[in-house]
Amino acid sequence: MRISSWPDGSSAIRLNQVLAANGRSLRRDPRTGYLLPLLESLGVPVESQLLVFSKTGVQRAYTSPRNPRALFFDHQMHAINLLTKVNRESRLTSSGSQASVSDGTLRRLINELADYLLFVSEAPPSAPLTPRASFAKRLESETPKDRQGRSCGQLDAVNRLLRYPCSYMLYSEAFDGLSPAVKEAVYRRMLDTLSRNDPHATRAGLTADDRRAILEILRDTKPDFPGQ
Repeated sequence: MRISSWPDGSSAIRLNQVLAANGRSLRRDPRTGYLLPLLESLGVPVESQLLVFSKTGVQRAYTSPRNPRALFFDHQMHAINLLTKVNRESRLTSSGSQASVSDGTLRRLINELADYLLFVSEAPPSAPLTPRASFAKRLESETPKDRQGRSCGQLDAVNRLLRYPCSYMLYSEAFDGLSPAVKEAVYRRMLDTLSRNDPHATRAGLTADDRRAILEILRDTKPDFPGQ
């Protein structure tokens, strides 16, 4: 992953700058290597990481309870990748201080990001999931709530990932670091998706209650989200 292309305000960029400026590296943990120090430095909750081990996996000859192979799943990573692509493309197509959001490639990426943030075409879990209680509590506590106590950080994990299908990555530094023109274009695509009269809303698979709740949450917790 090329962190040099991440939005300027991202935790990865700041960490890289601090380490380079001071000629330092992360302190290696004797048990986990650089994993825990890196997660801590980036502000990623360790509770969000999931260890997967299967006795019937294709690498079963090489793995065991004493020598597991780990896969770490994080909803954030795909969002970060999309944000990185949007940020990079907007800089490439910018004219003066404003990005040309009507550019074909940039527009496609903006639409893809907006749809991902609203979990468009999200596949339901094949079986109910049981999130770690500590992770669920931390995620909810760190995500802004609307006046009714609802947020984009409340998990469902039975029928879908989130109770209200809108990503908490909207509150990330990477998202807030997008140019105003690009952010406005993302919001407008989301607003179209959340509109009852837009054909895209039907394809998104959002119910009327979903749309109404998400709009109310965003308008209470994102001051720059369009009112209409």
